[in-house]
Parts: sequence; C-alpha cells; structure tokens
Amino acid sequence: MGLSMGYTQETLLTLKSVQFTGDDALKEGYAVCYDRDAILNYRGNVAEVATVFGTGRYMRVEKPTALNLQDFAGLVTRSYAAKTGGQRIEIAVPREGAVVNAYVYASCTVNATVLGPVPGQYYLSGTGTLFPWAVKALQTVDRSSTAGLCEVAWAKWGTFEINPHQADAAQMYRLGQFYDDPIDGRRWRYGYVGTGGVQSEFGACFPYKTVVNAIAPAQATGAGVADSYTVSATIGASEEPASGAFTVNDPFLVGGYVVIGNGTSQHPETRRITGNTVLTNAGGIITLTLDRPLTAAVVVGTTNIEIMFNKWAYVTSGNVTQSGYVTFVGIPAVTAAAGKYVWFQTLGLDWVTSNSATCNSAGDRNIYLVSNGSAVSGDDEDTTDNTRQFIGVAADASSSGSSNAPFVNLQME
Repeated sequence: MGLSMGYTQETLLTLKSVQFTGDDALKEGYAVCYDRDAILNYRGNVAEVATVFGTGRYMRVEKPTALNLQDFAGLVTRSYAAKTGGQRIEIAVPREGAVVNAYVYASCTVNATVLGPVPGQYYLSGTGTLFPWAVKALQTVDRSSTAGLCEVAWAKWGTFEINPHQADAAQMYRLGQFYDDPIDGRRWRYGYVGTGGVQSEFGACFPYKTVVNAIAPAQATGAGVADSYTVSATIGASEEPASGAFTVNDPFLVGGYVVIGNGTSQHPETRRITGNTVLTNAGGIITLTLDRPLTAAVVVGTTNIEIMFNKWAYVTSGNVTQSGYVTFVGIPAVTAAAGKYVWFQTLGLDWVTSNSATCNSAGDRNIYLVSNGSAVSGDDEDTTDNTRQFIGVAADASSSGSSNAPFVNLQME
C-alpha cells in the first residue's frame, strides 16, 4: 500500500517498520539512521538500560547526523506528513543488490555514481559517508540542482570499485576511510592534503603532535561515567593544529583517538572519537563522543586524558616537511596541491623514489623512509637506517653493488 513500483517489483528488498523520532515530513527515498543512544523503548514509554539489549536502539530512527552515520538504517518507502512526536514509518533496509528509490542531491551516472548519507540531510550525496553501506546509481539523472529520486542498488563497502588515482576537490569519503583493491589487496586511506601538497614518489606524513596529557576536568552532564559515550577533556591554548580552537565534529578530532586513564596506577581505555563540541576560544574544555562506552568512570582531577588527532585530516609530503620527528602515514596515489583530498597507499606494491643504492648488498631487503620521504635500504652503507621508519620490503631482485628498482611491498599498517 502506497509503495512505488520500484519497491514492489524488487524481490531482494527487505522492508521494516520503525519509529521515526522526529517531527518532520518525510519523502520517499529519505535516509534515516538508527538512534543508537536511545534511552526509551521503541514506543517511547519505557526507559531502557544502556548496557542491555534494548528495542529502542534498533527500532527508533532519526535524521542523519555526524554521530549516527555508521548506523544508517535505510530509506523511507513513501511520503509521510509531518507529525509532532514522531510516527511509525516503513523503510527499506540495506541488502546487497536490492533496488530502491533514493532521494539524492547529485548528478548521477548509471553504474558509476556511488552515494551515501550526509550529516544534517535526508538526501544521499556523492560527498556522503560510504561506510558501511552505500548505493550505486542505476540511472543517469542530474539531481545536482534540485534533490529528487534516483533508482539505486544497495552496495556494501568494498563491493564497489573506487579509482584512488585521482584528486578530489571536495571531500568524498570519510577521512581515514580505507579502500582495498578487490584483485590484489592493495590498500589506500583517504586524507586531506596540507600545505605544500604531496608528490606520488615521496612518503607523506601527519606533522602534528598529540594533545598534551592532561588531568580530567569537570565533566559535562552525563559524560565521564561508566557506560557513557562521552568524556570531557582539556585542550591547551597552544595545542596544534588549530591553536586549541575546534568546530563541532572537527575533522582533526573525528576519526582520531583518545586515551582515558593513562596515568600512574591507572588502566587506560582507548576509544575512537566520533564527534565533539565546539571550542571557540584558544584552549579550554571540550566534550568528545566515543565509538564505544567507557568501562570505568573518569575521576575529576585524577584521571589522565590524552588525545591523538586524526592523522588523515592533514597530510603533507615528507619532501616539504623535511623532519626527522614525524611518522609517515602512506604514499600518495597521485600528486596533488594543498586543499585536495587524495588516497594514500599503505599496503601492497608501489614505487617510491630512492637514493639509487637500495638493496645493493646481499640480504639487504628492508626498505625505510628518510626525513624527505624517499627510500633507502637497511644495509651497512647507512648505519642510521635502524632509526628511520620501516615501510616494507623490496619487491624485486637486485645484485651486488647495483641498486634495484625501488618497488616496495608496503607494510605501513
């Protein structure tokens, strides 16, 4: 009843009745996400414990936000009028290969355009998050000026091909998102190019330090307690990279990590950061949203907290940074200027510029990067190699006194 032909004709499609918690009017093809932090059952009339199985967390859905995109629930199957207090709706849930109508905001090309949910929007877009589920366009239609319907097929991350050898002017994937070549297993990760750009023949690095270890400040309401998904931390006024000022869901924080309890006689818990509050002034207290709940409560004034930024939020060439105090994160798949988004290879065969003396001694197969991002090997000719960063092993043969071609089987993660 009320379903489009696109839904009734597709036998692979799985439909589900859920409770929409918002008041908005909904259109066919709108994206919704599960309310994983729901504290009420799906009817909204009984409180549920966060640490036990709860009907609300898989039956209540809401508008996509930066904090719930990994919990992409599905697409609305028909239009619904606005209703205060929410309402029951029907959605098409992700199922590999199933055909659905999606509400999109993009110019779509059949069997080429891949789309995902966008924070704060009901439509899908080419700049949306493509993990763990996305859709691939099944028709060519331009919805880049006005959002509208497009027939699509569900695709699970890793089942559609991406061309990593191109630079994007706008962010297309989550920073740090990985892509594995389905044929040979090479891996790339997605990152933003910082000052000076990157070159495909030199290793690239993240040039910033972690936030200085600090004692836990007074916690925001509900933060820092056992089973909480939030914790408040102090960022100093001179902390890089933004001098202590951060936007909501800042790219330097989301996708980074926080260690809670790494002080003396404490038991550290490491969590990935999925969101954060605004910190407009240089230095202060910020509240982080975590990917998993805390096991132990934070003790204000005692528990140590340390933050490591998302290393894919700002990547620059070793040939620009020229520092012996950074860690290389990958080899750029393409040369690109600052401000672009590119893929960085971390695993599998790649070519890295060298000192023209790699692997010229018997048994000399390990490859390292020096401060400018070029490759050397660990032979007796350079006794400092053991202080440099190991990135993999030589992939091709060499001979005594003669360098091999610097093909490297990367092992950077």
